[in-house]
Amino acid sequence: MRYEPLEDTDGLFTTLNDKPIIIISETLSELETALTLLQEVAHFLNHDCDKYITNHFQNDNLDYQANCYMIREVIKMLDE
Repeated sequence: MRYEPLEDTDGLFTTLNDKPIIIISETLSELETALTLLQEVAHFLNHDCDKYITNHFQNDNLDYQANCYMIREVIKMLDE
């Protein structure tokens, strides 16, 4: 994971030299960073980089699934 200046997104999951990497915007607050990290981890766990995206609907669906994961994890933490 690394922090970089990002303009159009809070974070992203990608691969670099066949290794997964999560990039988080360096301007986020601690809470925003934690939530973004959870969402990007979900993309990693779902192997989203291996999926071929042909349209915005597919991309929206991947983000929806990642957001659901993030919300479930936050609820688990709040219940503890």
